[in-house]
Amino acid sequence: MRHLTKEEREALFPTTCHFKVITISLEGIHLLLNQALELNGISDRKFQPSAQSKNGKYTSYEIALELETHEIMMRLDREFRSIDGVKMVLEKKNRLLVREAGHELKMQDLKRRT
Repeated sequence: MRHLTKEEREALFPTTCHFKVITISLEGIHLLLNQALELNGISDRKFQPSAQSKNGKYTSYEIALELETHEIMMRLDREFRSIDGVKMVLEKKNRLLVREAGHELKMQDLKRRT
């Protein structure tokens, strides 16, 4: 699969971007995730816990944000990944694309992987 050009990526914005962040279950880690939002001018939204692993080692948090540009999405992605205890950041935008570990994948590619 080819990577999108800068023009193709920017044409997808503005859009609602759904972030799912999987972390080690550490007390207060959601506060660090929310602090990253605030540092980027997003103070009206907060991450909400969505699930915990069977043995309680990992917790996932989700949030949906209306983002104006691809650059803002990438900046948030970098900030979330830089937090100690964050194991994975997934983003979904425009129903078709997901980024995992820096790679753009189509939803059908994800279905084949599971």
